[in-house]
Amino acid sequence: MSKGEVVWAYLDIIDTKASALLTHISIFAALAALLYTGAEENTLEKKFLGIEFFSMCLIAIICLRCLRTLSSDTDTKLSNDKDIVDYRLREGIAELIYRRRLFSLCRECAGLLAIAVLVTEVISYFNWI
Repeated sequence: MSKGEVVWAYLDIIDTKASALLTHISIFAALAALLYTGAEENTLEKKFLGIEFFSMCLIAIICLRCLRTLSSDTDTKLSNDKDIVDYRLREGIAELIYRRRLFSLCRECAGLLAIAVLVTEVISYFNWI
């Protein structure tokens, strides 16, 4: 495997994981929206759920950036110009690092927000707020 193929393989892995994370975020955003509609007006629960829903939507938008919108450059594979190939490889590595960091941020935030939605609902269920 060439270096370029390795970069594309890792980008595919991040793409797959980001897709799964986006599904998770969508489910919890829908849960927060459903709970929001059932909450009583002007309660702390409704405010928390609104903030959590908005945050989930924001994380979903950021997670969309992790999905692959690039295509493998066939012109780079066919090119004999070493400078072009090296430039594309450096560009791919930089994109890989960026997406990996962005995915890690999304993963951590989504986990915390999922816990927040569940805690908010448990507290609300037992009328602690």
